[in-house]
Amino acid sequence: MSAGFALGAFLLSTAVVAAAEVPRPEHPRPDRVRAEWQTLNGTWEFDFDEADRGLAEGWFRGTRALSRTILVPYCPESRLSGIGDTSPHEVVWYRRSFTVPDAWRSRRLFLHFGAVDYEARVWVNGDEVGRHRGGMTPFGFDVTDHLKAGENVVVVRAWDGWNDRTLPRGKQYWKPRSESIFYTRTSGIWQTVWMERVPRSWLRRLRWTPNLERWEIDFESVDAAPARTRALVIVSPNNPTGSFVSARELSRLFALCCDRGWVLIADEVFAEYPLDADAPVTDIAARADVPCFTLGGLSKSAGLPQLKLGWIVAGGPEAACAAALAGLELIADSFLSVSTPVQVAAPHLLERGAAIRAQIHERARTNLAALRALATSFPACEALTIEGGWSAVVRVPATRSEEQLILELLDREGILVHPGYFFDFPREAFLVMSLLPPPDMFSDAAARVLRVAVS
Repeated sequence: MSAGFALGAFLLSTAVVAAAEVPRPEHPRPDRVRAEWQTLNGTWEFDFDEADRGLAEGWFRGTRALSRTILVPYCPESRLSGIGDTSPHEVVWYRRSFTVPDAWRSRRLFLHFGAVDYEARVWVNGDEVGRHRGGMTPFGFDVTDHLKAGENVVVVRAWDGWNDRTLPRGKQYWKPRSESIFYTRTSGIWQTVWMERVPRSWLRRLRWTPNLERWEIDFESVDAAPARTRALVIVSPNNPTGSFVSARELSRLFALCCDRGWVLIADEVFAEYPLDADAPVTDIAARADVPCFTLGGLSKSAGLPQLKLGWIVAGGPEAACAAALAGLELIADSFLSVSTPVQVAAPHLLERGAAIRAQIHERARTNLAALRALATSFPACEALTIEGGWSAVVRVPATRSEEQLILELLDREGILVHPGYFFDFPREAFLVMSLLPPPDMFSDAAARVLRVAVS
Protein backbone atom coordinates (compact mmCIF):
# COMPACT_ATOMS: atom_id res chain seq x y z
CA MET A 1 0.00 0.00 0.00
CA SER A 2 1.22 3.48 -0.77
CA ALA A 3 -0.01 7.00 -0.26
CA GLY A 4 0.37 9.98 -2.55
CA PHE A 5 -0.44 13.65 -2.44
CA ALA A 6 -2.08 15.98 -4.95
CA LEU A 7 -2.63 19.69 -4.49
CA GLY A 8 -5.17 21.92 -6.17
CA ALA A 9 -7.42 24.88 -5.66
CA PHE A 10 -11.14 24.20 -5.39
CA LEU A 11 -13.29 26.20 -7.78
CA LEU A 12 -16.66 27.64 -6.88
CA SER A 13 -19.41 26.79 -9.36
CA THR A 14 -22.50 28.81 -10.05
CA ALA A 15 -25.97 27.77 -11.12
CA VAL A 16 -27.62 28.68 -14.35
CA VAL A 17 -30.45 30.85 -13.08
CA ALA A 18 -32.84 33.21 -14.68
CA ALA A 19 -33.06 36.94 -14.19
CA ALA A 20 -33.50 38.51 -10.77
CA GLU A 21 -37.22 39.13 -11.33
CA VAL A 22 -37.96 35.42 -11.36
CA PRO A 23 -39.58 34.49 -8.02
CA ARG A 24 -37.79 32.15 -5.63
CA PRO A 25 -34.59 31.99 -7.72
CA GLU A 26 -32.59 30.15 -5.02
CA HIS A 27 -31.92 26.41 -5.27
CA PRO A 28 -34.83 24.66 -3.51
CA ARG A 29 -32.68 21.95 -1.93
CA PRO A 30 -29.87 23.61 0.04
CA ASP A 31 -28.61 20.22 1.19
CA ARG A 32 -28.29 18.88 -2.38
CA VAL A 33 -27.26 21.79 -4.56
CA ARG A 34 -25.88 20.68 -7.91
CA ALA A 35 -23.73 23.06 -9.90
CA GLU A 36 -25.67 22.79 -13.14
CA TRP A 37 -29.33 23.60 -12.65
CA GLN A 38 -31.88 25.96 -14.11
CA THR A 39 -34.98 27.36 -12.45
CA LEU A 40 -38.24 27.16 -14.39
CA ASN A 41 -40.03 29.54 -12.05
CA GLY A 42 -41.55 32.56 -13.70
CA THR A 43 -44.32 33.16 -16.22
CA TRP A 44 -46.16 30.10 -17.57
CA GLU A 45 -49.24 29.86 -19.76
CA PHE A 46 -52.26 28.74 -17.74
CA ASP A 47 -55.89 27.68 -18.09
CA PHE A 48 -58.72 26.37 -15.97
CA ASP A 49 -60.34 23.28 -17.50
CA GLU A 50 -63.88 23.40 -16.11
CA ALA A 51 -65.25 20.76 -18.47
CA ASP A 52 -62.14 18.56 -18.18
CA ARG A 53 -61.77 18.48 -21.94
CA GLY A 54 -58.03 19.12 -22.17
CA LEU A 55 -57.03 15.47 -22.40
CA ALA A 56 -59.57 14.73 -25.13
CA GLU A 57 -58.50 17.80 -27.08
CA GLY A 58 -54.80 17.02 -26.77
CA TRP A 59 -53.65 20.04 -24.75
CA PHE A 60 -50.76 17.89 -23.52
CA ARG A 61 -49.16 17.98 -26.97
CA GLY A 62 -48.07 21.53 -26.19
CA THR A 63 -49.07 22.93 -29.58
CA ARG A 64 -52.08 24.81 -28.17
CA ALA A 65 -51.41 28.11 -26.42
CA LEU A 66 -53.26 28.52 -23.14
CA SER A 67 -55.38 31.62 -22.63
CA ARG A 68 -53.93 33.05 -19.41
CA THR A 69 -50.57 33.48 -17.71
CA ILE A 70 -49.53 32.64 -14.16
CA LEU A 71 -46.42 33.35 -12.10
CA VAL A 72 -44.98 30.03 -10.90
CA PRO A 73 -44.45 28.91 -8.13
CA TYR A 74 -47.46 30.77 -6.75
CA CYS A 75 -50.74 28.85 -6.78
CA PRO A 76 -53.70 30.24 -8.77
CA GLU A 77 -55.57 31.02 -5.53
CA SER A 78 -52.82 33.48 -4.57
CA ARG A 79 -52.85 37.06 -5.83
CA LEU A 80 -49.06 36.80 -6.23
CA SER A 81 -49.66 34.37 -9.09
CA GLY A 82 -51.49 37.01 -11.07
CA ILE A 83 -54.70 34.91 -10.95
CA GLY A 84 -56.05 35.19 -7.37
CA ASP A 85 -59.12 33.04 -8.04
CA THR A 86 -60.26 31.17 -4.89
CA SER A 87 -63.35 29.61 -6.48
CA PRO A 88 -63.23 25.80 -6.91
CA HIS A 89 -61.51 24.42 -10.02
CA GLU A 90 -60.68 20.72 -10.19
CA VAL A 91 -58.43 20.74 -13.27
CA VAL A 92 -55.80 23.29 -14.28
CA TRP A 93 -53.19 23.23 -17.05
CA TYR A 94 -49.75 24.82 -17.34
CA ARG A 95 -47.49 25.26 -20.36
CA ARG A 96 -44.10 26.88 -20.96
CA SER A 97 -41.13 26.59 -23.27
CA PHE A 98 -37.49 26.28 -22.25
CA THR A 99 -34.09 25.56 -23.75
CA VAL A 100 -31.35 23.30 -22.48
CA PRO A 101 -27.71 24.44 -22.56
CA ASP A 102 -25.79 22.48 -25.21
CA ALA A 103 -23.15 21.51 -22.64
CA TRP A 104 -25.78 19.59 -20.67
CA ARG A 105 -26.74 17.23 -23.46
CA SER A 106 -24.05 14.64 -22.64
CA ARG A 107 -25.54 13.84 -19.22
CA ARG A 108 -28.90 12.91 -17.74
CA LEU A 109 -31.40 15.74 -17.27
CA PHE A 110 -34.09 15.75 -14.61
CA LEU A 111 -37.22 17.89 -14.35
CA HIS A 112 -38.18 18.50 -10.71
CA PHE A 113 -41.29 19.83 -8.98
CA GLY A 114 -41.24 20.92 -5.36
CA ALA A 115 -44.97 20.19 -5.06
CA VAL A 116 -48.12 20.08 -7.17
CA ASP A 117 -51.52 19.76 -5.50
CA TYR A 118 -52.90 17.16 -5.80
CA GLU A 119 -52.37 14.87 -8.77
CA ALA A 120 -49.98 15.82 -11.58
CA ARG A 121 -49.30 14.54 -15.07
CA VAL A 122 -46.32 15.95 -16.95
CA TRP A 123 -45.54 15.98 -20.67
CA VAL A 124 -42.38 17.15 -22.45
CA ASN A 125 -42.67 17.80 -26.19
CA GLY A 126 -45.92 15.83 -26.21
CA ASP A 127 -44.48 12.74 -24.45
CA GLU A 128 -45.85 11.89 -21.01
CA VAL A 129 -42.81 11.65 -18.74
CA GLY A 130 -44.53 10.78 -15.49
CA ARG A 131 -47.34 11.10 -12.98
CA HIS A 132 -47.38 11.94 -9.29
CA ARG A 133 -50.07 11.78 -6.64
CA GLY A 134 -49.76 13.76 -3.41
CA GLY A 135 -49.87 17.51 -2.99
CA MET A 136 -47.15 18.04 -0.43
CA THR A 137 -44.18 15.98 -1.62
CA PRO A 138 -41.48 16.72 -4.22
CA PHE A 139 -41.03 14.60 -7.33
CA GLY A 140 -39.06 14.54 -10.56
CA PHE A 141 -38.58 12.68 -13.81
CA ASP A 142 -35.65 11.84 -16.08
CA VAL A 143 -36.58 13.69 -19.27
CA THR A 144 -33.30 13.20 -21.15
CA ASP A 145 -34.77 11.05 -23.91
CA HIS A 146 -37.69 13.42 -24.50
CA LEU A 147 -35.68 16.60 -25.13
CA LYS A 148 -34.58 18.05 -28.43
CA ALA A 149 -32.18 20.74 -29.57
CA GLY A 150 -33.55 24.27 -29.33
CA GLU A 151 -36.92 25.01 -27.78
CA ASN A 152 -38.73 22.41 -25.67
CA VAL A 153 -42.24 22.56 -24.23
CA VAL A 154 -43.38 21.23 -20.86
CA VAL A 155 -47.09 20.82 -20.07
CA VAL A 156 -48.55 20.02 -16.66
CA ARG A 157 -52.09 18.95 -15.85
CA ALA A 158 -53.02 19.20 -12.18
CA TRP A 159 -56.19 17.71 -10.67
CA ASP A 160 -57.29 18.66 -7.17
CA GLY A 161 -60.48 17.13 -5.81
CA TRP A 162 -61.27 20.19 -3.74
CA ASN A 163 -64.46 18.65 -2.29
CA ASP A 164 -63.05 15.14 -1.77
CA ARG A 165 -62.52 15.07 1.98
CA THR A 166 -60.73 11.71 1.83
CA LEU A 167 -57.67 13.43 0.31
CA PRO A 168 -54.94 14.63 2.71
CA ARG A 169 -55.59 18.35 3.06
CA GLY A 170 -54.32 19.57 6.42
CA LYS A 171 -56.34 22.73 7.12
CA GLN A 172 -57.14 23.50 3.48
CA TYR A 173 -60.81 24.42 3.24
CA TRP A 174 -63.31 22.96 0.81
CA LYS A 175 -65.20 26.27 0.82
CA PRO A 176 -64.06 29.28 -1.25
CA ARG A 177 -62.81 31.41 1.67
CA SER A 178 -60.93 30.90 4.91
CA GLU A 179 -63.01 30.32 8.02
CA SER A 180 -62.31 29.36 11.64
CA ILE A 181 -59.16 27.15 11.66
CA PHE A 182 -59.37 26.47 7.91
CA TYR A 183 -57.53 28.47 5.26
CA THR A 184 -57.99 28.87 1.52
CA ARG A 185 -56.90 25.76 -0.32
CA THR A 186 -53.93 25.49 -2.68
CA SER A 187 -54.11 23.79 -6.07
CA GLY A 188 -51.73 23.24 -8.95
CA ILE A 189 -48.02 24.10 -8.84
CA TRP A 190 -47.11 25.78 -5.56
CA GLN A 191 -43.40 25.07 -5.17
CA THR A 192 -40.32 25.64 -7.31
CA VAL A 193 -39.90 23.91 -10.69
CA TRP A 194 -36.36 23.31 -11.92
CA MET A 195 -34.12 21.35 -14.27
CA GLU A 196 -30.78 19.88 -13.31
CA ARG A 197 -28.00 17.98 -14.99
CA VAL A 198 -26.66 14.91 -13.23
CA PRO A 199 -23.72 12.63 -14.04
CA ARG A 200 -24.25 9.08 -15.22
CA SER A 201 -24.09 7.96 -11.59
CA TRP A 202 -25.72 10.28 -9.11
CA LEU A 203 -27.00 10.47 -5.55
CA ARG A 204 -30.71 9.70 -5.66
CA ARG A 205 -31.55 10.06 -1.97
CA LEU A 206 -30.06 10.53 1.48
CA ARG A 207 -31.13 8.53 4.49
CA TRP A 208 -30.14 9.21 8.09
CA THR A 209 -30.61 6.47 10.67
CA PRO A 210 -30.37 7.89 14.21
CA ASN A 211 -28.83 5.91 17.05
CA LEU A 212 -29.25 7.01 20.66
CA GLU A 213 -25.50 6.69 21.15
CA ARG A 214 -24.17 7.65 17.73
CA TRP A 215 -25.05 8.12 14.07
CA GLU A 216 -24.24 5.17 11.84
CA ILE A 217 -23.99 4.45 8.13
CA ASP A 218 -27.17 3.10 6.54
CA PHE A 219 -25.69 0.05 4.83
CA GLU A 220 -29.08 -0.94 3.47
CA SER A 221 -29.01 2.06 1.14
CA VAL A 222 -25.32 1.48 0.30
CA ASP A 223 -26.02 -2.14 -0.62
CA ALA A 224 -28.85 -0.97 -2.88
CA ALA A 225 -26.56 1.24 -5.00
CA PRO A 226 -27.18 0.70 -8.74
CA ALA A 227 -24.80 -1.30 -10.89
CA ARG A 228 -23.46 1.82 -12.64
CA THR A 229 -22.07 3.19 -9.34
CA ARG A 230 -18.33 3.86 -9.56
CA ALA A 231 -17.45 5.57 -6.29
CA LEU A 232 -18.62 5.80 -2.70
CA VAL A 233 -18.30 9.11 -0.81
CA ILE A 234 -18.16 9.31 2.97
CA VAL A 235 -17.83 12.39 5.20
CA SER A 236 -15.97 11.69 8.43
CA PRO A 237 -16.73 13.31 10.75
CA ASN A 238 -20.06 14.04 9.21
CA ASN A 239 -21.39 17.57 9.04
CA PRO A 240 -23.48 18.39 11.02
CA THR A 241 -23.98 15.15 12.99
CA GLY A 242 -20.28 14.97 13.85
CA SER A 243 -20.05 11.18 13.55
CA PHE A 244 -16.74 9.58 12.56
CA VAL A 245 -16.80 6.40 10.52
CA SER A 246 -16.02 3.53 12.90
CA ALA A 247 -13.37 0.86 12.34
CA ARG A 248 -16.13 -1.71 11.89
CA GLU A 249 -17.94 0.44 9.33
CA LEU A 250 -14.72 1.22 7.47
CA SER A 251 -13.83 -2.45 7.21
CA ARG A 252 -17.24 -3.16 5.72
CA LEU A 253 -16.89 -0.24 3.29
CA PHE A 254 -13.48 -1.50 2.13
CA ALA A 255 -15.00 -4.94 1.50
CA LEU A 256 -17.90 -3.45 -0.48
CA CYS A 257 -15.55 -1.34 -2.60
CA CYS A 258 -13.35 -4.36 -3.27
CA ASP A 259 -16.30 -6.58 -4.26
CA ARG A 260 -17.93 -4.00 -6.53
CA GLY A 261 -14.88 -2.27 -7.97
CA TRP A 262 -15.70 1.06 -6.33
CA VAL A 263 -13.37 3.88 -5.43
CA LEU A 264 -13.74 5.23 -1.88
CA ILE A 265 -13.63 9.02 -1.41
CA ALA A 266 -13.34 10.25 2.18
CA ASP A 267 -14.00 13.89 3.06
CA GLU A 268 -12.07 14.38 6.31
CA VAL A 269 -11.95 18.17 6.50
CA PHE A 270 -13.22 18.17 10.11
CA ALA A 271 -11.06 15.23 11.24
CA GLU A 272 -8.75 17.45 13.30
CA TYR A 273 -11.60 18.62 15.52
CA PRO A 274 -12.65 15.59 17.61
CA LEU A 275 -15.11 16.29 20.43
CA ASP A 276 -16.88 13.27 21.95
CA ALA A 277 -14.88 10.73 19.94
CA ASP A 278 -12.32 8.53 21.67
CA ALA A 279 -9.44 7.71 19.27
CA PRO A 280 -11.47 8.27 16.07
CA VAL A 281 -10.53 6.63 12.79
CA THR A 282 -8.75 9.16 10.55
CA ASP A 283 -6.30 9.17 7.61
CA ILE A 284 -8.59 6.76 5.78
CA ALA A 285 -6.62 6.71 2.51
CA ALA A 286 -3.51 5.56 4.36
CA ARG A 287 -5.45 2.58 5.79
CA ALA A 288 -7.08 1.51 2.54
CA ASP A 289 -6.42 -1.65 0.56
CA VAL A 290 -8.70 -0.39 -2.23
CA PRO A 291 -8.32 2.79 -4.32
CA CYS A 292 -9.11 5.55 -1.85
CA PHE A 293 -8.83 9.35 -1.71
CA THR A 294 -8.93 11.56 1.38
CA LEU A 295 -9.93 15.21 0.89
CA GLY A 296 -8.62 18.09 2.97
CA GLY A 297 -8.34 21.83 2.70
CA LEU A 298 -6.99 25.05 4.15
CA SER A 299 -10.47 26.35 5.00
CA LYS A 300 -10.75 23.91 7.92
CA SER A 301 -7.13 23.08 8.72
CA ALA A 302 -6.23 26.76 9.13
CA GLY A 303 -9.66 28.35 9.50
CA LEU A 304 -9.27 30.27 6.24
CA PRO A 305 -12.29 29.59 3.99
CA GLN A 306 -11.43 32.59 1.81
CA LEU A 307 -8.28 30.85 0.51
CA LYS A 308 -9.24 28.12 -1.95
CA LEU A 309 -6.53 25.55 -1.38
CA GLY A 310 -7.41 21.88 -1.20
CA TRP A 311 -5.53 18.59 -1.32
CA ILE A 312 -6.17 14.94 -2.00
CA VAL A 313 -4.28 12.06 -0.39
CA ALA A 314 -4.34 8.95 -2.59
CA GLY A 315 -4.00 5.47 -1.10
CA GLY A 316 -4.57 1.83 -1.92
CA PRO A 317 -2.82 -0.56 -4.34
CA GLU A 318 0.39 0.98 -5.68
CA ALA A 319 -0.48 0.72 -9.37
CA ALA A 320 -3.95 2.21 -8.93
CA CYS A 321 -2.53 4.95 -6.71
CA ALA A 322 0.13 5.90 -9.28
CA ALA A 323 -2.42 6.02 -12.11
CA ALA A 324 -4.77 8.16 -10.03
CA LEU A 325 -2.04 10.62 -9.08
CA ALA A 326 -1.04 11.03 -12.71
CA GLY A 327 -4.62 11.87 -13.63
CA LEU A 328 -5.07 14.19 -10.65
CA GLU A 329 -1.86 16.02 -11.53
CA LEU A 330 -3.18 16.70 -15.02
CA ILE A 331 -6.52 17.91 -13.63
CA ALA A 332 -4.83 20.12 -11.02
CA ASP A 333 -2.50 21.71 -13.57
CA SER A 334 -5.16 22.17 -16.23
CA PHE A 335 -8.22 23.19 -14.25
CA LEU A 336 -7.47 23.65 -10.54
CA SER A 337 -4.12 25.36 -10.46
CA VAL A 338 -3.28 27.18 -7.25
CA SER A 339 -2.96 30.96 -7.51
CA THR A 340 0.51 32.42 -7.03
CA PRO A 341 -0.29 34.31 -3.80
CA VAL A 342 -1.71 31.15 -2.23
CA GLN A 343 1.32 29.11 -3.38
CA VAL A 344 3.69 31.63 -1.81
CA ALA A 345 1.72 31.81 1.44
CA ALA A 346 0.88 28.10 1.73
CA PRO A 347 4.01 26.95 3.67
CA HIS A 348 3.54 29.67 6.28
CA LEU A 349 -0.21 29.09 6.55
CA LEU A 350 0.24 25.35 6.97
CA GLU A 351 2.95 25.89 9.59
CA ARG A 352 0.81 28.29 11.59
CA GLY A 353 -2.38 26.33 11.09
CA ALA A 354 -1.79 24.23 14.21
CA ALA A 355 -2.20 27.24 16.50
CA ILE A 356 -5.39 28.30 14.70
CA ARG A 357 -6.80 24.78 14.87
CA ALA A 358 -6.08 24.64 18.58
CA GLN A 359 -8.05 27.85 19.15
CA ILE A 360 -11.00 26.66 17.05
CA HIS A 361 -10.93 23.26 18.77
CA GLU A 362 -10.95 24.83 22.23
CA ARG A 363 -13.80 27.17 21.24
CA ALA A 364 -15.92 24.24 19.97
CA ARG A 365 -15.28 22.17 23.12
CA THR A 366 -16.04 25.09 25.44
CA ASN A 367 -19.32 25.91 23.70
CA LEU A 368 -20.41 22.27 23.54
CA ALA A 369 -19.83 21.91 27.29
CA ALA A 370 -21.82 25.10 27.91
CA LEU A 371 -24.68 23.83 25.75
CA ARG A 372 -24.87 20.57 27.67
CA ALA A 373 -24.82 22.39 30.99
CA LEU A 374 -27.69 24.61 29.84
CA ALA A 375 -29.67 21.62 28.55
CA THR A 376 -29.83 20.12 32.05
CA SER A 377 -32.29 22.91 32.93
CA PHE A 378 -34.49 21.94 29.97
CA PRO A 379 -35.24 18.18 30.31
CA ALA A 380 -37.31 18.19 27.11
CA CYS A 381 -34.19 19.15 25.11
CA GLU A 382 -31.08 17.07 24.47
CA ALA A 383 -27.70 17.98 23.02
CA LEU A 384 -26.81 14.86 21.04
CA THR A 385 -23.44 13.15 20.98
CA ILE A 386 -21.10 15.06 18.66
CA GLU A 387 -17.93 13.13 17.87
CA GLY A 388 -16.29 15.93 15.92
CA GLY A 389 -16.68 19.11 13.90
CA TRP A 390 -17.95 22.63 14.54
CA SER A 391 -21.70 22.03 14.95
CA ALA A 392 -24.04 20.77 17.66
CA VAL A 393 -27.34 18.98 17.11
CA VAL A 394 -30.09 19.58 19.66
CA ARG A 395 -33.28 17.54 19.86
CA VAL A 396 -36.20 19.75 20.93
CA PRO A 397 -39.93 19.12 21.49
CA ALA A 398 -41.85 18.76 18.23
CA THR A 399 -44.66 21.04 19.38
CA ARG A 400 -44.42 23.06 16.16
CA SER A 401 -42.62 22.59 12.91
CA GLU A 402 -38.88 23.19 12.69
CA GLU A 403 -39.52 25.94 10.18
CA GLN A 404 -41.90 27.74 12.54
CA LEU A 405 -39.38 27.45 15.37
CA ILE A 406 -36.37 28.76 13.45
CA LEU A 407 -38.39 31.67 12.05
CA GLU A 408 -39.61 32.51 15.55
CA LEU A 409 -36.01 32.46 16.82
CA LEU A 410 -34.94 34.70 13.95
CA ASP A 411 -37.80 37.17 14.36
CA ARG A 412 -38.01 37.30 18.16
CA GLU A 413 -34.45 36.65 19.25
CA GLY A 414 -32.31 37.51 16.24
CA ILE A 415 -30.74 34.03 16.37
CA LEU A 416 -30.07 31.90 13.30
CA VAL A 417 -30.01 28.11 13.62
CA HIS A 418 -30.62 25.46 10.97
CA PRO A 419 -33.56 23.03 10.99
CA GLY A 420 -32.91 19.30 10.86
CA TYR A 421 -34.83 18.99 7.62
CA PHE A 422 -32.06 20.93 5.86
CA PHE A 423 -29.99 17.77 6.35
CA ASP A 424 -32.77 15.20 5.74
CA PHE A 425 -33.12 14.16 9.36
CA PRO A 426 -35.79 11.42 9.39
CA ARG A 427 -38.21 13.28 11.64
CA GLU A 428 -38.64 16.51 13.61
CA ALA A 429 -37.58 18.31 15.67
CA PHE A 430 -33.82 18.94 15.56
CA LEU A 431 -31.84 22.17 15.52
CA VAL A 432 -28.27 22.53 14.27
CA MET A 433 -26.17 25.19 16.02
CA SER A 434 -22.70 26.49 15.20
CA LEU A 435 -20.10 26.05 17.94
CA LEU A 436 -17.92 28.89 16.63
CA PRO A 437 -19.39 32.08 18.21
CA PRO A 438 -17.54 33.65 21.17
CA PRO A 439 -18.42 31.71 24.36
CA ASP A 440 -20.36 34.52 26.07
CA MET A 441 -22.42 35.14 22.95
CA PHE A 442 -22.96 31.42 22.42
CA SER A 443 -24.12 30.74 25.99
CA ASP A 444 -26.60 33.60 25.88
CA ALA A 445 -27.97 32.57 22.50
CA ALA A 446 -28.15 28.85 23.38
CA ALA A 447 -30.11 29.62 26.55
CA ARG A 448 -32.60 31.67 24.56
CA VAL A 449 -32.92 28.95 21.91
CA LEU A 450 -33.78 26.34 24.55
CA ARG A 451 -36.28 28.63 26.28
CA VAL A 452 -38.11 29.35 23.05
CA ALA A 453 -38.02 25.67 22.04
CA VAL A 454 -39.91 24.57 25.17
CA SER A 455 -42.29 27.54 25.30
